[in-house]
Amino acid sequence: MSPFLSVDACVDWSPNSAQTSNCQGRRLGWSAVGLLLVLMYWSGSAGADTSTGPEFRVTESTRIGGEGSWDYAEYDAVHHRLFVARVGGTLVLDANTMKPVGTVPALAGTRVHGAAFAKEFGIGMTSDGNDQRSTVFDLATLAPLRHVALGVSPDSIIYDPASQKGVAFDGDGNIAVAFDPRTGGISARVKLPGSPEAPAADGKGRLYVNLSDTSEVAVIDTRNWVVESHWPVGGACEDPTPLAIDPLHERLFVGCRSGVLVVLDATTHAFVTSLPIGKGADSVAYDAGSSLIFVSCNDGTLTIIKAISPARYEVVQNLLTTPAARTLAVDPQGPRIFLPAADLGPLLPKTGDAPARPAIIPSTFRILTVIH
Repeated sequence: MSPFLSVDACVDWSPNSAQTSNCQGRRLGWSAVGLLLVLMYWSGSAGADTSTGPEFRVTESTRIGGEGSWDYAEYDAVHHRLFVARVGGTLVLDANTMKPVGTVPALAGTRVHGAAFAKEFGIGMTSDGNDQRSTVFDLATLAPLRHVALGVSPDSIIYDPASQKGVAFDGDGNIAVAFDPRTGGISARVKLPGSPEAPAADGKGRLYVNLSDTSEVAVIDTRNWVVESHWPVGGACEDPTPLAIDPLHERLFVGCRSGVLVVLDATTHAFVTSLPIGKGADSVAYDAGSSLIFVSCNDGTLTIIKAISPARYEVVQNLLTTPAARTLAVDPQGPRIFLPAADLGPLLPKTGDAPARPAIIPSTFRILTVIH
């Protein structure tokens, strides 16, 4: 367990607040025994690989407020903005000030699930859930450019640079819909052999996606829009949900809600290793600059894994965040990790495309910033 269990600083911002106020966080007081444990931790007796440098910690908690849930978060490194999918639209924040700069709107009541960016064209696209469409927008101005009718209820969405297509996934219909974000035309509909969750593109014409109900990974050939193959994840993985890729070393990082991260060879499909993570994994990101893998889980943990080599991976830190901080976005400069979170109320029943989940207590929605 990491000794960094405190928030160094917090920023409180809400639409009803004219100014941003800073407040000093409170560090946990250490007894003599606690100090000894910290010294033992840094000496390596706690089992962490301290050779990777300073530990990550939560340094800021920015209260955004408002009602409704959230889903995937994405970071736009060109404009230094954080995109968070919410009910009624995608919230966009200046990642340096944590102040809202706008919203990519959706129809009232529509639960937006995610955003993807076609940076070479300066456009983005969203997956607008039960509205069954994608909103294509200008990345600089956030102005909507067109709405693409998908004919399915999209959950995750990705941009495939090889085909220059957006691809939206419907987990209930077991289908992927490819479309041209520049024209709005549908390019292909690909039936999948299971329920898709998060995708990852290798940039060379292959698109990988987790199949949560069969505990498999499928790969789509984006040159011909066919399922090339699918295979079991293995490694005691149940309910694979988030997915990331190291395209240079051809490694897939599969986050499993059963509490493991499985590493697979993307080319041979061979099992490489399995590592312990928290429960309820919902996002995983690979940062090539630091060779670190970040896995955020619904139980309030952020597991940080170091890629020592393409055959060797080690857990270097388990950081306590807050319960329900399940999705993340990574700014590679740093790196910085952003985790949306909120306080939770009683369990609500399944409605539309939204699964049964705890209610979000109004005005508690916030963004945690993690750095080292």
